[in-house]
Amino acid sequence: MNKYYSTTRRQHIVSIDTNQNLARFDDTIFDYSTGDILAIMVSQISLLNFQKMVILPRDIMKWTDNIYVQNKNDISDPEDIVRLKTIYEDFFSLIRLPVFTESEQKIGKVRDYMICDTLGKLKQIIVGKHNIPTRQIVSINADKIVVKDLSITVGETVPQTSFVPEPSY
Repeated sequence: MNKYYSTTRRQHIVSIDTNQNLARFDDTIFDYSTGDILAIMVSQISLLNFQKMVILPRDIMKWTDNIYVQNKNDISDPEDIVRLKTIYEDFFSLIRLPVFTESEQKIGKVRDYMICDTLGKLKQIIVGKHNIPTRQIVSINADKIVVKDLSITVGETVPQTSFVPEPSY
């Protein structure tokens, strides 16, 4: 099923065992070369501290109006997952990243993105009124996203396939 960041942001992470709210969704950590979801970043709030933690896709039991995991043991410190450690240290969000064509025309900034939770992949980015599928993305780094020249004509209005609310920050 497809999920937009803007509607997933701040969803509760809930234990199937206890039905207890464990954390809140913050962002998605991608392998930008493949579009694969490596983990979801969550905020875990307790009386004494606020921690950024992660959940691996394999630990998500169900993703509907909330994200369900078996129990609190499925939420990990990113430092404890060796293969995520360097990726987490270099993490950057897609939201607000500038998007350019290969010929260096600026299209705008990412205001939302869509993932497929069943496949665990990035499906498209939303830049202004443009829905840009991942097959049109040439590269993603911490400074910008580059898309194929033919994917968009700057100034062109592309009809939305579904309602995408503006993110509220």
